[in-house]
Amino acid sequence: MQHRSNVIGHTSSRSSEANNQKLYEKRTQAMADALRQHLNVGETRIIAQGCGESAPIASNQTKEGRAQNRRVDIISPSIDAETLTQVIAV
Repeated sequence: MQHRSNVIGHTSSRSSEANNQKLYEKRTQAMADALRQHLNVGETRIIAQGCGESAPIASNQTKEGRAQNRRVDIISPSIDAETLTQVIAV
């Protein structure tokens, strides 16, 4: 069985919704592309998705909170932390 991983992009609510969509799509796609290249897998194995500003993990009222909300979450049964560290370091 072939496992599928999801890369989910998020933003803070600082900018307009349209601008935020461009930001999280670009951020998410860049991470998904880097993972695909590093792992040598096709597009169907790592799916890029976006949540935008709809799932904050911190307050958007502070600079620190907004920085935490600008992130990419990776949900995967088959990618370990060492692999992610290698991809991010590149």
